Amino acid sequence: MEVQADANDMRVYVTSRFEECELDDLLERHPELEKEILGKSQGIFLLVRLLVDQLVDLSTVKEMRKALQVFPTHLNEAFESSLQRINFQSKSRSALAHRVMGWIVSAERKLQMSELAHGLATEEGVDVIDEENLVSSKTILKVCGGLVVLQGSAVSMVHTTVHTWLRNRYEGLYHEDLTESCLRYLTMRSFSSGVVQTLDEMDTRLSVFPFFSYAAQHWRSHLAKTEDANAFESIDRLLDDSGLRSAAFQGAHYKSSVKCPVIRGAAFETMPQGQLALHLASYWNLPAKVERLILDGEEKDATDTQMWTPLHWACFAHSQEVVEVLVSLRVDINVKDSVGWTPLFWAALNGDTRMVNFLLKHRAIHIERDIHGWTPLRWAVASLQIDVVKTLLEYHSNMPSNSSIRLSTIKHLTFEETRIYIASYYQNIKRDLIDELESTLTGSDEYADEYHDLLAIFRKRPFDVKGLLRSGRFDPPVGDAWRTWQKMHRLFWAKLYRYTNTEFDTDRETTKSWKSRMLQSAIRNGKLLAVRLLLEAGAEVNPKAGQQEAKQTPAATFENDVRFADMLTTYEAHMEPRTHANLHPWNKKLPTVLKTARGRFLLPKGAHANAVRRGAYFSASRRTPLMIACGLKSRDDDIELPARMVRLLLEYGADPNIKDGGGRTALHYGVLRRNPSTLKLLFDAGNNPNGLDKAGRTQLYNFILHETSPDTQPPFDLIKRCTLESRIECLNILAQRLGSEFLNQSIDHGSDGRLYTPLSLAAVERDWEIFQALHSLGAKFETNAPLEDLLDLALCDLQLPAAMILIENGARPPDDGGPEPSAKRHEWIQRLCLFSEDHEITDTETDRFRGIMEMLISHGFNINAAGSDGSVLLHHAVQRGSPKLVECLLVLGATPYRENEAGLDSVVLACLSRQVVHLKHLLGYNGKHTFPDHWSQHLDMPEAPREGDILIAVCRALKSSGKINMRCGKGSLLSEAASLDNWTFVEALLVCGADPNFGTQPSLLHSAAKKGHTSVVKLLIDSGGGVDTDALYYAASEGHTSVVKLLIESGAVIDAFALYRAASEGHVPIVKLLIDAGASIDATAKGGRHFTLQLCTAARKLPVYYYGLCPDEPWTGTPLHLAAMAGSAEITRLLLEENVDVNARTDCFDTAAEGYEPPPSPDCGPTALHIALVTGSCRSGRKGCDLDKGRLEIASMLIERGASVEGAADHLRIEDLAKFENFPQLWDKLRVGITVAD
Repeated sequence: MEVQADANDMRVYVTSRFEECELDDLLERHPELEKEILGKSQGIFLLVRLLVDQLVDLSTVKEMRKALQVFPTHLNEAFESSLQRINFQSKSRSALAHRVMGWIVSAERKLQMSELAHGLATEEGVDVIDEENLVSSKTILKVCGGLVVLQGSAVSMVHTTVHTWLRNRYEGLYHEDLTESCLRYLTMRSFSSGVVQTLDEMDTRLSVFPFFSYAAQHWRSHLAKTEDANAFESIDRLLDDSGLRSAAFQGAHYKSSVKCPVIRGAAFETMPQGQLALHLASYWNLPAKVERLILDGEEKDATDTQMWTPLHWACFAHSQEVVEVLVSLRVDINVKDSVGWTPLFWAALNGDTRMVNFLLKHRAIHIERDIHGWTPLRWAVASLQIDVVKTLLEYHSNMPSNSSIRLSTIKHLTFEETRIYIASYYQNIKRDLIDELESTLTGSDEYADEYHDLLAIFRKRPFDVKGLLRSGRFDPPVGDAWRTWQKMHRLFWAKLYRYTNTEFDTDRETTKSWKSRMLQSAIRNGKLLAVRLLLEAGAEVNPKAGQQEAKQTPAATFENDVRFADMLTTYEAHMEPRTHANLHPWNKKLPTVLKTARGRFLLPKGAHANAVRRGAYFSASRRTPLMIACGLKSRDDDIELPARMVRLLLEYGADPNIKDGGGRTALHYGVLRRNPSTLKLLFDAGNNPNGLDKAGRTQLYNFILHETSPDTQPPFDLIKRCTLESRIECLNILAQRLGSEFLNQSIDHGSDGRLYTPLSLAAVERDWEIFQALHSLGAKFETNAPLEDLLDLALCDLQLPAAMILIENGARPPDDGGPEPSAKRHEWIQRLCLFSEDHEITDTETDRFRGIMEMLISHGFNINAAGSDGSVLLHHAVQRGSPKLVECLLVLGATPYRENEAGLDSVVLACLSRQVVHLKHLLGYNGKHTFPDHWSQHLDMPEAPREGDILIAVCRALKSSGKINMRCGKGSLLSEAASLDNWTFVEALLVCGADPNFGTQPSLLHSAAKKGHTSVVKLLIDSGGGVDTDALYYAASEGHTSVVKLLIESGAVIDAFALYRAASEGHVPIVKLLIDAGASIDATAKGGRHFTLQLCTAARKLPVYYYGLCPDEPWTGTPLHLAAMAGSAEITRLLLEENVDVNARTDCFDTAAEGYEPPPSPDCGPTALHIALVTGSCRSGRKGCDLDKGRLEIASMLIERGASVEGAADHLRIEDLAKFENFPQLWDKLRVGITVAD
């Protein structure tokens, strides 16, 4: 249907055109001429235009009337008439006109006049643009007879109808010309220098060579529409010259259309580099060139700066023919780039179903994940590539399930060919997507019962995939500027408009939605330049009614850079977006927001200072920004930060008396933090100091309970103690505001009905500084709780002033002074903080301890009174590392020779505990006091004794008194020292004549050998003790090389079991020592100890015959079997060098126990190769992990030495194959021996 134009508009047009050509006097003298022109056009504006263009070239009215008579009345005839006029020109001008129009209708986008002129000026065999060969714009328009017009700086046909008519007429005629001109332009000598390094240089290049950008971006599109793509010699020149090809690539990817220089510069700087000729031949879809380059020796999997291979570039550029060539030449189809993308990702993102199918057919792994954890499927959903989504799901549904994949399925495949099955075991593509959709689909009645079968949903229903996007689960991650631009353009911008002004099928709202979701991701990922790019590209910053709420502004406020929020507000982002729970960034991450300038930035922009989350399950989450700010911790580098934030919020209207779900105001949170500056601000703002929370607690009680009450804890990491000065100042502020009556109010604390005043509650909380401060303010100590419990707390914390106050209020000391052992006294001693094993005693604590003890002694405490185990304070002190504490107790009257119930006094306890440093004080005390009949009377200390001298002196005194072999618990003093691993004391006792066979269980030689104390072993051997096989066994088991060597030199019998243990534990030097000493490398456990029980302890609760082991038969493994168990490649190599039997079998093991499917894991044989490949939990003494590097190295060595592979891999499962990533050849050798039936 031809649209009728307005008659007045056409009349104005005719008049203006005649005036432009200085022919307006003709219309004045012959007004009927205008009427005839309008009548001839039949209301069609284009006909008027074509007719007037013809008439103004004539000289007289008569000529015009004749032209009017013959001018056609239909558009097609008019077009033909215009072409005839063009053809009537000279041959040169006519050819130029047709070439210009052919280029315009065949171009991939609108051409600028400067681009067109430069493109037309290229010449065969000339590698420069001759200025004399440039056609002027006036000439171009003139020769085209009015069919071509200039719109701004771009050239186009006079009307879309003309464009369509000529495109059909010229179809296919000018692509060869365009291709040749583009290639000539790209191979000019000016570009042989290669890429430029700066944005200014690039803009200069495009200014001097205006056709460069179009030629670089679109020559391959024109080439694809020619009959013979290999007929252009310029292609070889372009590919073979590294400067030319790199310059062309740079020109193809430079975004000159981006207005913002910062964004344009970011995309320029992140543009990938380092492409070889093969990369660009793949990108430009030149299959013949690709094949030639590879056959000539170019690396087929070479990578550029972003780790893209030629296959990546081919998939990125839709180069299907090149993809087929590369795959046929066996390139790596699953190679990942710098962000984890395989070629399949680009095929999926592009929506190229044919390419996706081809890659899947050739075993592309469709479940690979990029660095963001996204699969190709998720990218396909995010970009609404519905056909690709269906393709991926159908492909996956046709794969065997994890449970049905058997070795019989893949034993005929190489390791490379099994990758897809390995991937499918670890990841389930349908499950991955369904997990993302679950919240969306299960909320819909239509899909509630079917979401478990996503493929059925796609097949059976007109599934609204756009609905998936509203879940927010498919917001695409954002990378660098160049990749972000590529994703945007490839998804939705490719066909928005073309040079004809014809709009193609594009969902504008979908485009904006996708860009807006990318904007959210860019903000979350901190990509400031990407945010700016997306905003410039039209991303929406505010949600529309009925859509899922956008979260750009809250996300921006969470960033440390205020420029994110500033940029969004520049684009009129709303400052009050809410979630369904009224959640605002204040409520979610206020400390992050307020610690920078963002808080000061956002409040003037309209953010609500009293925003409270609605409908929260936990009352604590219903906090206002002011409450959260009051709970901020002061930073070391900015002590006044919380106060500044509170002041800011108060200035912008924050209400200090709003209550949270627990009835707490901002003041409650302020006292939790104990920040005096914050409290002053809140009181000055009118915060009610007398308010109670729902638990009936005053501010003073919250102040004391700040570290223990879960109800009143601050919202973040805020409960570390502040400085003492700040706490005392806060207490004084509260006392001043609350009044003295609040200092003595009692409150029910806890569930036991006990009442406390603030002073007694501070004692319960062990906050002794506040306890003292309250006491100095006149607070009363009242409670119905047992006072002795509170006194114990003060004594254990060494708080003498607090203890005195408690005693003054009726608390009794923990001891009545009685001489008999007391359980209560024992309990108190154990709780005393100085005697905790993990407590480092300081001199200050010792001084405070002395004050405590002096006070207790004054109240009748007996310092030598024992606890229920017979231990006194000094017994505990000598086992710690504080000489000052020991000296303190001795000064206070503690005696060092009182024995505990085990018969050990303080001196012996110090020796046993390695605290020889205390002996100086203890033995010095002996010099000042006489203890008749005590062994210490025999002490003979040398002058300036060393530690060893002191121990020897003590041991000699013990021998002289007949106590060196005294009983100690269930053994002797010697065995007690050995049990404590105090081998220095053991050695001293032995040197002084202690009997190693008295009261020692187990044998002292066995213990010393097991612990690796070579000197003690030597003393025992020199004392005449026998060297038995068990000692060698224990030393070999624990890896004590020097002990093993000593025992061998001392005549120990070389038992095969020592070699077994060393091999099973992986002790290489000991294995070598034992082999050199004559241990049999082929000896088995048969006929000896029941090694089945020793080395193959039942780790799994399954019948022993499941593993092929017979409980009544011994296991007949060799050291080689045990080296495999230990996973020691080094020991295996050592044994193989001794030519052990690699196929030695453990007789009682079968690889496939009848009735069990799959075959059992061969943790005990029959061969070493079986054991090296063991998986799962085992009964054997295995070390390391399943199929780790050491075990696979062992398997490789065994096979190289001729080990049989029959049945060795029968037990392996699909999940085990991933372990062979670095041993693909090993798998190829093992699979030959798989006996599982097809």
